[in-house]
Amino acid sequence: MHAYTLMSEDGSYVEIISLGAAIRKLVVPDRNGNLTDVSLGYEDIGKYESNPDYFGAVLGRNANRIAGACFTLNGREYTLAKNDGENNLHSGPDGFERKTWTLIGQHEGEDAASITLLYRSPDGDSGFPGNLDVKTTYTFDKDKTLTISYEAAADQDTLVNLTNHNYYNLRGEGNGDILSQQVRIYADHFSEVVPGLIPTGKMLPVEGTPLDFRTEKEIGRDIGQDSPLLKVAGGYDHNFFLSDYRPGAMALAAEAYCPENGIGLKVSTTCPCLHLYTGNFIGREEGKNGHVYTDRQGFAFEAHLEPDAVHKANIVSSVLKKGETYRQKASYQFFVR
Repeated sequence: MHAYTLMSEDGSYVEIISLGAAIRKLVVPDRNGNLTDVSLGYEDIGKYESNPDYFGAVLGRNANRIAGACFTLNGREYTLAKNDGENNLHSGPDGFERKTWTLIGQHEGEDAASITLLYRSPDGDSGFPGNLDVKTTYTFDKDKTLTISYEAAADQDTLVNLTNHNYYNLRGEGNGDILSQQVRIYADHFSEVVPGLIPTGKMLPVEGTPLDFRTEKEIGRDIGQDSPLLKVAGGYDHNFFLSDYRPGAMALAAEAYCPENGIGLKVSTTCPCLHLYTGNFIGREEGKNGHVYTDRQGFAFEAHLEPDAVHKANIVSSVLKKGETYRQKASYQFFVR
């Protein structure tokens, strides 16, 4: 296993490991200049071999859920692992988060540093058809913006829906829960789901629901509401349709802010959707610096295609045709105020 560090002149840095192409550390200054690691992760790198909460990892071939753990493509049915009740979550128990990625490119410049990692996913990997080459490029620039770019191509029609599952705690990893941190999501609609968090295919308005983040609010303000929307997920574990989505263009997706130390985060993406997960089922994980993480000590902003898009895509299909190239990216810009 290898670790790679992308460093900025002010001491900010990102550490990426080859297992799962995972973000292990993400260190940025607070309003007083104190460097703060805002990413949950393991001190023991060996724990990334299991990584049940997907800390920092790239997820694929298909992030999020597939109903019934099966799909039909070109008249053939493919059966996947049932690792989330009767459904498939993040491609099963042996997804990209457990694969060793290979460094194929590295660049250090005055304005930015980057690495490109490759995983060659063989035909039948986790039950998906076709040999698939996936490249993930991490770029960290002088403005403390981490950009994650994905590119993939296959020799057969297959499914591709990639994301990164980093958990953010803007107060600093191991420094308590994230309920007082403020979030804004640029979305007017979300995916209606049934138990098991499988989308029905309906896009519902956020207005009048605890999923309305169109104005910045504390994560914890509504999370305890007696609402079936929250009970079905144990908190926030919801897909939002981004209002400003335009194919191939970067659009502002979300913002987060920690009033205690002034660290803020702004997310932009080419993806049509953003999934907010508030770490409702972390349980108990031994993290970095002797810290023990429990539920709701980190939140994830997962930029990707619609969950279960193979069955009910409203906007973009997750089917990647032979000869086509999948390209998406997301940027995470840190600031202080």
